[in-house]
Amino acid sequence: MLATTAQRCHMSVIAVVITLDRPATASCCLSSILHGSQRPDRIVVVDNGSAIPYTPPQEYRQDVDVVRLEHNSGPAGGAAIGQQKALELEADWVWMLDDDAVVDPDALQCLLRVAETHGARTYFRSVCYN
Repeated sequence: MLATTAQRCHMSVIAVVITLDRPATASCCLSSILHGSQRPDRIVVVDNGSAIPYTPPQEYRQDVDVVRLEHNSGPAGGAAIGQQKALELEADWVWMLDDDAVVDPDALQCLLRVAETHGARTYFRSVCYN
């Protein structure tokens, strides 16, 4: 596991990354998540029907579950499958990310800080447009 429950006020966070035919981009996203100051408990990568099945880099495999879809189910279908897997892994929080996201090192820490002050029904998603 990436982080202990005690480190985050007993909230389990599973990051979900959806990818399609962009293995280098997805791996860059994983790297940014895993090198953050606060790491999720697990990462679920939904391979949304890539021509060549996605395999995370060796150094990340112990922290990542890949869900392979044989056909592209679109962004909503990939998100639904990823969220379902995260809930099966007993996520209290699901952090949705596009595969082209490069996460700020303090992103999850900041999101969790806000979640602690706004209660259990807070919804968050990281988006930054440059």
